[in-house]
Amino acid sequence: MAVTLGIRRKKMMNEKIWEKLCNAELKFYEYRMEFTQKIPHNDKVSIFKKGLHKTSQRGTTLRTLLISDDTIKRDLFFELVDLASVSHSDIELCREVIKSINQRDWVISNIEHCVSNILCHATDEEYRRIAELYLELDKVLLKKHIHRALRHQEMDVNEVGQDFQKYVGYIRQYEQNAA
Repeated sequence: MAVTLGIRRKKMMNEKIWEKLCNAELKFYEYRMEFTQKIPHNDKVSIFKKGLHKTSQRGTTLRTLLISDDTIKRDLFFELVDLASVSHSDIELCREVIKSINQRDWVISNIEHCVSNILCHATDEEYRRIAELYLELDKVLLKKHIHRALRHQEMDVNEVGQDFQKYVGYIRQYEQNAA
């Protein structure tokens, strides 16, 4: 009998924790809606810019940016590309925000300028993260980036170019076999 009571008690505690989590999510959506509706554009950009650089706020910032209008995302484009060039737990979310900008032509025509600034003092890590981003965005940009990495003086950066050159070859071969 005592074992059964213990199991029931534990189940009730688990359900209470679950309810707290669900209520917290509802509050998150409520506060996010209030933020998106009441805060002026320039203030949002300023708040988001700070939030992107605080680890504790980055996830919330990126999730809110996902549902924000493109003008805000474009205003923060350099910061987003810069953030997508280094490893961190929110890198996929950061890439999703970049890819969510509806004007694909605008993204493609503006990203190279951002990337050039990042790569001035970059290591193989930044080259690899940019290659991963380009893989999701645009094959032409990826090929240019691969060639840039292959011509680099650092062996580690050359290796990034070689890795992605092989990967692109595998994709091409797969696509040809599938056709």
